[in-house]
Amino acid sequence: MKQFILLLILAIVLFACSSKSHNDSGGKDYKSASVLKSWNNDSKYDTDTTISINTIIKYVEAITDPNSKSFIPVEDRIAVFDMDGTIACERPFSLELYCSSQLAFGTTPKCNANGDSLQNAIKKKFGSYLPGNIASDSLIALFTTYSATLVNSCIPVNMPSSRILCNQFYKPMIELIKYLKLNEFEVYIVSGSSQQFLWAILKNVKPLSKLCPSHIIGSLQKYKKIIHPDGRGPRFYLDTANFLSNVSQGKAINIYNRIGKQPVFAFGNTVDDFDMFSITSSNNKYSTMCVLLNHDSKDIEDAYLPYKPQKEVVKNWNQPEYKSNNWSNAIFSNIMRSEGWKIANMSQCFNRDSVFIGN
Repeated sequence: MKQFILLLILAIVLFACSSKSHNDSGGKDYKSASVLKSWNNDSKYDTDTTISINTIIKYVEAITDPNSKSFIPVEDRIAVFDMDGTIACERPFSLELYCSSQLAFGTTPKCNANGDSLQNAIKKKFGSYLPGNIASDSLIALFTTYSATLVNSCIPVNMPSSRILCNQFYKPMIELIKYLKLNEFEVYIVSGSSQQFLWAILKNVKPLSKLCPSHIIGSLQKYKKIIHPDGRGPRFYLDTANFLSNVSQGKAINIYNRIGKQPVFAFGNTVDDFDMFSITSSNNKYSTMCVLLNHDSKDIEDAYLPYKPQKEVVKNWNQPEYKSNNWSNAIFSNIMRSEGWKIANMSQCFNRDSVFIGN
């Protein structure tokens, strides 16, 4: 009888522990899509080329279901996101350009300034896009301060009153990253912005501040010298003559080099992300998803084409340059369709009342 009672008590304890482990997220299924509150889930936008958040949810549910033919083991659930224009505002300029202008000239650019001219002026000032005479850790500290204090006054007036740079991240995209992490994805930010700037600003973006630095991949400048002042350890300075771009082909190369695996999920916003899409969709082992965020609404952020006419781009990360120099809408649409990549129109997918995390 005593043995029976002991076994009964043990069974009750085991059941309680099991229940606790399944409800440590507040009683909700850890895979729940309830975190995607800022998305419009209208499935009427699901077509051959465009999607709603429902398409992404169905994909995640399929690849995380052990009984599904599309199941992907946890160790291979790799998601890569572009930053500027994909998870953060880049209109009229990238967030890094605001900070670099402040660093170079002590002021933020005017809304009608020419971005290319501003970049050239910064390069002329420093002899590079970033100064090489400031230690890397000091540069990171400056960018951390700037991104938490500088204001982007150029976004639409109906957007949040808090226009500090680190608040200019898209709330729906931050929710999507959280959703993927809840479903045991390893998430990487893959951006053309400099590594130093990415480390700095993401410290100030609360939902992303816990990302491991190794999961943040940016453009790199090699270090020029390492000195040991008073034996207190190394200080790193940038070699401004050696710049390793993390744009277009650079993204695919750095993804392979840093992660060592092909992603299964990719999200970008221009043809400069097509190489990142290609290394993802060419993963023949698993079902993949590549989504391009189309800025098609001026009252949400700022409308602009995802492709850039008169710009040479590569079709795939390991293939010759695409033959046409003029990116017409037909060429853009043909590549998206033939590669199986999808478009998420900002005007259809984003809840207009919750675009930025600063709302």
